[in-house]
Amino acid sequence: MKWISLLFILLIPASLFAQTLPQDIEAPDLQQLAAMASCMENIDQSRLQEYQQQSLALAAKLQALCASGKRDQAQQTVLEYHDKLENDPVLKAINTCMDMVENDSADGTDGDTSEPAGDAHICDEF
Repeated sequence: MKWISLLFILLIPASLFAQTLPQDIEAPDLQQLAAMASCMENIDQSRLQEYQQQSLALAAKLQALCASGKRDQAQQTVLEYHDKLENDPVLKAINTCMDMVENDSADGTDGDTSEPAGDAHICDEF
């Protein structure tokens, strides 16, 4: 699910991501990452921090729900959060930046790794 991936990407500060890149990345990959980083620079950093805080709070809530066996409530919570943010222009811009890396898949697909909502459960992601 692409939106679950986005949720967890928002949990990682961009500076930490840049510092922990493996040293054996090939040149085309570096170019894609550089293009994505350049794209992300155009996004309002205060909004990114806001999303990061929301994502941390949501992840904690989901973990607690999953740990207490409330799988249905956890799934409903993440779906409601997704619906709330689905048309957010900042998140659309982030997805556009992420697509710069994802679209260069070796199998020729368009890079969309979304799964139908019924195939995965949020509690299985933890």
